Amino acid sequence: MSKSKETVSEEKFKSKIGGQAVIEGVMMRGIDKAAMACRLPSGEIDLEEWAVKGGKNAPFYRKVPFLRGVFVFISSMVEGYKCLSRSADKQMQAEEDDDEEPSKLEKMLGDKLMPVITTVSIVLGLALAIALFMFLPSWISKFIDAFIVGLAPVAKNINITVRSTRR
Repeated sequence: MSKSKETVSEEKFKSKIGGQAVIEGVMMRGIDKAAMACRLPSGEIDLEEWAVKGGKNAPFYRKVPFLRGVFVFISSMVEGYKCLSRSADKQMQAEEDDDEEPSKLEKMLGDKLMPVITTVSIVLGLALAIALFMFLPSWISKFIDAFIVGLAPVAKNINITVRSTRR
């Protein structure tokens, strides 16, 4: 068989299916549909299937290179987190005690409590990451730069490197 026929036959069977692991199961996503299968504490397999929004009929901005990657990343993170939460809920249903009385906050927010907590934790996590990995190093370097005023940039780097290796 020639090489051109081999490559054509291999490309024929390319799949646009991806997935991720969830608690006691797996989530798979195709072009038009997605599904999640997870083993319940009772031992049976629970299967959920849903349509994917904007699969083949996605708007133009979701098909433009670079922009497409941003939208795919965000949607995969959101969908993956939802599947992880759903699988965790299924695992916890067997262990849940109904004898406990809900707190005042749970009574007030009801089913909206977990999305609120999730949103707050994501915002706080992003703010902490930006502060620790962007602003703090910048502030430290400006602080060190104030003490080493008269040196050339290369000498400042060497001086900082020598100080850090002595410890």
